[in-house]
Amino acid sequence: MGDGAHIERRVIIIASPRRNGVSHAYARRLESFYRTAGYTVEVFDISTHIIAGCNGCAACEKSHTCVINDDMSEVYELLACVDGVDVVSPVYFAGPPSQYKALLDRLQPRYEARLGVYGKKDVDEVKRPVYLHVIGTGNDPHGFEPLVVVTRSAFGASGFYLAEVIDARSWHAGEMLPSMNERE
Repeated sequence: MGDGAHIERRVIIIASPRRNGVSHAYARRLESFYRTAGYTVEVFDISTHIIAGCNGCAACEKSHTCVINDDMSEVYELLACVDGVDVVSPVYFAGPPSQYKALLDRLQPRYEARLGVYGKKDVDEVKRPVYLHVIGTGNDPHGFEPLVVVTRSAFGASGFYLAEVIDARSWHAGEMLPSMNERE
């Protein structure tokens, strides 16, 4: 949205395994913000879904689909039809919660499908934006760069780009969302 383009379909991925915590409150405020602005919004809450970790079987290299039958199929469907993604994630030892990392690892079939279409380079592909909203107390002396790196890498390989990292670690329920006014 920073480039002035109006994105109409969004998915908000709540990457916290803890139901009804700070990440959930923040995501619900973000959802309300988008709906008020006229967007169609889907919310994918990791705490209410089962996503197994990637088992490295490499079946997706040929089939471009994952052989694991779980709720990740819903993520694939959502990502196929959205214009942008917002990830609301807490920081666990400078990185992502394990449930969110499993989701990121399971984006491999999207990467394999893109290789089949574009070869080994992204020729003329229009990537869609991902906004990473970092939630937490901010007490980790090592920051949250590993969370940013794995999000950028997995989504980047899947036809998206990391458009912005919003440091909302000190956000409390009832406050305005950081930097959202600039994005509208």
